[in-house]
Amino acid sequence: MAYLPKLSPTVGKGLGGLPSGKIIVNARGESVFTIGGVNTWVAPAGVTSVSVLAIGAGGGGAASRSTSVGGAGGGLAWRNNIKVKPGQSYLVVVGDRGINKSSGGDSYFIDSSTVCAGGGEGGADGSSLVRLGGVFISGDGGGAGGNSNNTSSTRDLCGGGGCGGYSGNGGIGVGYPGVRTDGAGGGGAGADFGSGYTSSGGGGTGIFGEGSSGTGSGAAGSGGVDGGAYNSGLISGGDFGGGAATSGASAFMQGGGGVVRIIWGKSREFPSTDVGAS
Repeated sequence: MAYLPKLSPTVGKGLGGLPSGKIIVNARGESVFTIGGVNTWVAPAGVTSVSVLAIGAGGGGAASRSTSVGGAGGGLAWRNNIKVKPGQSYLVVVGDRGINKSSGGDSYFIDSSTVCAGGGEGGADGSSLVRLGGVFISGDGGGAGGNSNNTSSTRDLCGGGGCGGYSGNGGIGVGYPGVRTDGAGGGGAGADFGSGYTSSGGGGTGIFGEGSSGTGSGAAGSGGVDGGAYNSGLISGGDFGGGAATSGASAFMQGGGGVVRIIWGKSREFPSTDVGAS
């Protein structure tokens, strides 16, 4: 599903060699795709270059009262000054969020070599396990999603990994009493496990450019959505791209969704140059 901008046509005055009455499209706007699956985007009139952000979906969690590991975070990638032709259609793929133990899907624009961010691995039951975050596959910059680590049989339930950031990796989810980490470069934070089966989902990363890094308690980075805490009844990964937690019970544990954001306009470039909402 795409959220299309409002383009503001203006009437030319015959300046710059343009005939009076010629319609000129205000070539500034954005399209945001959040529904998992295959989509198409048509370049608007007057648009010849775009900048694109892609975030892979977070992995789903696992359920066990003994030992399990949460889902890993999705990666983040951005690329500027991608050449397009007005009126031409382009492929947009948004990664599906992982549910329970399934992995999150990759997100990309045109193809995996243009700008692409990988989805995080799904969780699993067992001890001494590591689930890998989605990787930065292609683009000008970005970061990998945080792993979800349960590397010792003495550590019980494990939180989800955070989404990747605009210039660094997402935080690592751990099992108690491991040391959780913050997200880097605006990435979502890794979730943590506390006493009493209170693991939480990894924090997501926002789509409006690089901001503050998430902290290692499931908090989001760059304006994303926090991961859900078990004691609040919400254990999903935060949007966008956070890995889901483990619950210690049969529950619905989904990762944060993937997203692709396409923006256009003069000098608009990720990670932070005029990339706010259009």
